[in-house]
Amino acid sequence: MTKSGDVKEKVYELCQKIGVDKKRADTILFEGQTFLSAQNQQLTFEIHTNDPRESSVAYQAQDMDGLLYHIMADIVSRIAWSNGKPDEDRRRSKFDKELELLGILSSEWAEKRKDEHKDMLAEYPFDDFEQIRHKYFMQMQAEGKNFDEARKIADEKYHVPLGVPVSKTFGSGSYKTGFVKTGSKPEAEKA
Repeated sequence: MTKSGDVKEKVYELCQKIGVDKKRADTILFEGQTFLSAQNQQLTFEIHTNDPRESSVAYQAQDMDGLLYHIMADIVSRIAWSNGKPDEDRRRSKFDKELELLGILSSEWAEKRKDEHKDMLAEYPFDDFEQIRHKYFMQMQAEGKNFDEARKIADEKYHVPLGVPVSKTFGSGSYKTGFVKTGSKPEAEKA
């Protein structure tokens, strides 16, 4: 039976291949106690954090390769957030970086993650105007517009892509929850 420590050592080995040393891997993922269990053809690797404000994490898979994929996809995802271009949906460069790093480890893992990205984008398309729209929204409020007026003006100037949940249009969660109706277009495009 593989032990929790064996999983950690394999993760450290994989991290080295993508330029993440043991100390950084510990900071990203292993701050706390780890446990590995096998039950009903399912492996579970749990990390119980030392920080009461953080929740514990559990990765589950049917085999060791699947378990390592989930752990490494999480590590790579956290690393990739540091990438990004201003005035572009940060997920564009994040997804590219994830695929690059996972591709170093396994072409199958990179393909699996690419499929997961496609699923995410089908539900939440890229929104390159999110940051600009939020800044403009804040500017409109600073100029005395109420929330709804500022939101309408910002949405018309920097439209929300069709299908993007309104709650996702600003990273700070400033918008109310809801969805942009399919087929709606900003005023500038209706003319």
